[in-house]
Amino acid sequence: MKGPLAGLGKALAWLRRRRGLKQEEVAQAIGLSVPSVSRYETGAEAPRADTLSQLLEAMGADTLSLAHALHIVNETVPERMKLPASLSDRERTSLLLTLSSFQDFLEAAAWNQTTGNAPGGGEDGPRTALKR
Repeated sequence: MKGPLAGLGKALAWLRRRRGLKQEEVAQAIGLSVPSVSRYETGAEAPRADTLSQLLEAMGADTLSLAHALHIVNETVPERMKLPASLSDRERTSLLLTLSSFQDFLEAAAWNQTTGNAPGGGEDGPRTALKR
């Protein structure tokens, strides 16, 4: 799978393990077979949107958690950054998401400057903000 959902299977597996769940527990919670969950996690098969929603719910996760997991497994932001040990899981996740968003912003800004495009902002859009 390519594009923004590259690594979806790895992200699902990461979320499940992060929450201390077994494939059997997730499968049973939503009425799937263990091999189906395994195929989704290995990327052999992509879940339908409704199945993905059920998987996330069974893991106690949401789309924000999935986005975070996708960034982790796609190595947009390294999972094992040297962050202070005193950070809670929520603070760590928030910081990693903020860093990831900032990285996306920088990449978009660089793209806008090289192409002269300003998506979503009209002719002067984001480029104007960068010049200030």
